[in-house]
Amino acid sequence: MIDQQATKVRRKRYDRIAPFYDLMELMNERRMRPWREKLWAQVPPAYVLEVGVGTGKNFEHHPKGAGMTGIDFSPRMLERARRCTAELSDPIELRQMDAQAIEFPDASFDAAVATCVFCSVPDPVQGLREFQARRQAWWPHLFDGAYAALQSHYRRGDGCPDPADALDGARHQSPHAGQHPRRRIGD
Repeated sequence: MIDQQATKVRRKRYDRIAPFYDLMELMNERRMRPWREKLWAQVPPAYVLEVGVGTGKNFEHHPKGAGMTGIDFSPRMLERARRCTAELSDPIELRQMDAQAIEFPDASFDAAVATCVFCSVPDPVQGLREFQARRQAWWPHLFDGAYAALQSHYRRGDGCPDPADALDGARHQSPHAGQHPRRRIGD
């Protein structure tokens, strides 16, 4: 069951910081940019769901010719992302949607990608379950490189769950448990 109050608090937080988000993340983005490029290079030009698009930082890395759909739970973050779409050669459909309750049928995308998302989701296990279910079974999920690159961030006591624990919880509770290998950059 989704904790509506916790979700509302997080949504308000991201709505409030949306105008400054890219500036706040500027130093971190310098480290993350090469990782984003490597991650997105593995994504096929297929029908792809990006969970947690935020302000659109990944848009420039999307595969050419892909049918992209992006979701985020913050309307203000989506406003900023929509401004970025004018510069894109390929369109992206943006929708306000919670990662804990993705409103698409199971296996409706060829691939699903999320970057630096699950520490923002009140129930990351539920978010990972939803994320895993929306992609075709043959495509390994690509997600949250913060798992490797920013492990210290998750463990420093700032309220974010350890992503490895969240993934293990989702794997054990997923209807697809054990069917899909975890894939990280360099694997």
